[in-house]
Order: sequence, then structure tokens, then C-alpha cells
Amino acid sequence: MNSAIGKGCALVSFALATVLTGHMASAAISTDDVKTVVVRYQDLDLSQPKDAQRLYARITRAARTACDNNPSSDLGRLAVYESCLRTAITNAVTQVNSPQLTSVYQTAIQRVSRS
Repeated sequence: MNSAIGKGCALVSFALATVLTGHMASAAISTDDVKTVVVRYQDLDLSQPKDAQRLYARITRAARTACDNNPSSDLGRLAVYESCLRTAITNAVTQVNSPQLTSVYQTAIQRVSRS
């Protein structure tokens, strides 16, 4: 975890160029293209399923904020938005590194893939 953020915080960030190219962000991406939202969870006990679910909800809301590109305006933007959400949420869950949170995430992914 980034030591500047500290324990009990996760970064939900996304470089728009990453979705558009499908590759890792390069040094050519300007800081204007990266949106970052800090998600705090010091108040949660991630060994408890309900708290892991609360954190997942916070991460999802933060990803929506970080990825917002007015997706209702056209299908191309919607595809970029959905890809951004998946990437941002996956990265944040990975960064937190909590078995309970990972379980909540995997359940959510399975629900989405069935629909």
C-alpha cells in the first residue's frame, strides 16, 4: 500500500487512457487524465462480513466518481465507463488485501456475470 495514504485507506484511481488503449498507463498520461478517490475504512473491521460489504460499497461509489464520463451519452462512453469501473474496483480490492473483501468482490462479480 502507498505509505503516503496510510493504513485504513485505499485509493480508487484510474487513468482514462488505460481503458482506451487496454495497456498499462504510460508516462505520457497527464495527471489531468487520472482521477483518484481516497476511500477510508479505519472505522471498519474487515474480518466481519458486514464491514467488508460496507467497504465494497464505498469502493464502488468511489469508482463511480473516479470513472464518471457521462456514460449515458453514448454506447462508446458506456463501454469505457464499465471497463473503468471493473479496473478501479479490482485494483482497490487488491490493494486492501482482505480475504473478506475479496470474497464480497468475487460474489459481486459472479452475480454480474450471471445476469
